[in-house]
Amino acid sequence: MKRNERDWAGQLISWIQEAIREGRTIFEDVANDVGIKLDSGRTKFPDILLFTDKVSGIVFNGWELKFPDTLADDETLIENALEKAERLRANSFVTWNGAEAIIWKIQNKDYSRAALSKIKSYPKEKTIQSRDDLSNPVKFSRNEPFLKKRAFDILHDLEQLYEKGDLKDAINITGNIAEAIANAASIIIPLFQKSIIHRKGIDPAFRKSFNTWKIYEKTSLKIMASSSRRHVNISEEEVLAKFIFYNLIGRILFYLTLSENLKGALKPIKVDETINLKDTLDRYFDRAKEIDYQAIFKPDFTDTITYSKVVDTAIIHLIWRLSEFDFKILPTAVIGTILQNLVPSDERQKFGQYFTSEILSNLPQRKLFQAVTDFES
Repeated sequence: MKRNERDWAGQLISWIQEAIREGRTIFEDVANDVGIKLDSGRTKFPDILLFTDKVSGIVFNGWELKFPDTLADDETLIENALEKAERLRANSFVTWNGAEAIIWKIQNKDYSRAALSKIKSYPKEKTIQSRDDLSNPVKFSRNEPFLKKRAFDILHDLEQLYEKGDLKDAINITGNIAEAIANAASIIIPLFQKSIIHRKGIDPAFRKSFNTWKIYEKTSLKIMASSSRRHVNISEEEVLAKFIFYNLIGRILFYLTLSENLKGALKPIKVDETINLKDTLDRYFDRAKEIDYQAIFKPDFTDTITYSKVVDTAIIHLIWRLSEFDFKILPTAVIGTILQNLVPSDERQKFGQYFTSEILSNLPQRKLFQAVTDFES
């Protein structure tokens, strides 16, 4: 028995319905048996219709599905999809031949081929090269995990398109993120250091915890002081301020990744300058701990450090900047790379091993990968 393209569409619909039932997508319904009457009088049936409102029957866009012997950018396929999109008054559609998928955007309700643009092309899957790789039930079963993940990735990107009118940028580890964090660090770390000195002077319990920390980290502090060719005076308050900052960044990055990959379990971080930032972040982090991520969010005596208005503003703007990137596509191994590059290059020899090894030891990447896998399956 061979599978056909209608069977392929039915399987895809079942996966999208699964995401809808579990609250993992903003879309409310999906169908493939709804006919669209065109101006010519003919009725055509899109392979997939994605609805933003189930009750009202409001369609977001349609998908055209083929097997790999038809290109994802085949002109006849595109013309057919454009004709249906015009009738739906949709501003996008998807073409997918199993191996390769494309999201197309229609500019200014101009349904001509000239006004059509690719806004995302997904890479071809090496194990899907021919029609037989999908029509053969055994081969389809082997490719099913990839196809299901690709379906959820497309849903994720279409959500962005629906909510924002465009897609987020892929993450540039060494560029935009590092620059945004470095800018925030230059403002926040000196203020954290000032807060530590102030708390030591007025809070005996904090001063005791600080002295305990110094004893515990005595060896590391000595190593940092002698890590360069000449002895460097190390301010314990500065070191602790840097650790507080980098640990906070680790928590934010980890939470952003979790909230994108575990939709329905964790809400995205929403902050503005009208809220108490520290309390708000603590509530987000506490929710993550309920799912079993205590290691990265474990309490520390430095959690009692208060944020000034300037610190609040800097962190809020940093979160806004980080939220512009798409953490759904972020491989879990990349989190470690980001953290390892948090420390500026001119300080990496002195501070890098201390900060990153401590943070990374609390970053359960395998657990994240397993949680996302379990949630999606």
